Amino acid sequence: MKVKFRIKKNTDFDRIIKSGIHLKSDILNIHVLKNENVGHLRVGVSASTKLGNAVVRNKIKRQIRALVNEIFDFDACFDVIVIAKKNFLDNEYKTNKALLVNLLKNKERQLLKK
Repeated sequence: MKVKFRIKKNTDFDRIIKSGIHLKSDILNIHVLKNENVGHLRVGVSASTKLGNAVVRNKIKRQIRALVNEIFDFDACFDVIVIAKKNFLDNEYKTNKALLVNLLKNKERQLLKK
């Protein structure tokens, strides 16, 4: 995922989490907020220290970014925060991808690639 599509500032994370739509699943929490200023999708990824050490958290974040590249449409004007839960590493990559697609199909169809 290119740097221009990432959210890194803590203030942006807080704003999106507080005022965005919240989607829950067993493996991920997703917060979505429409953005008018940027003109493309931006994604922030978070993995808590409760999930493991730095190696484990970086693995989770790499997998989430790979899922985002495969699933999301970067022309959509949204800010998305993806927060991993403990069950994320219990499943295989394909299972996580299917769960994420099902979660997004129900709520935010504009985010998905056609």
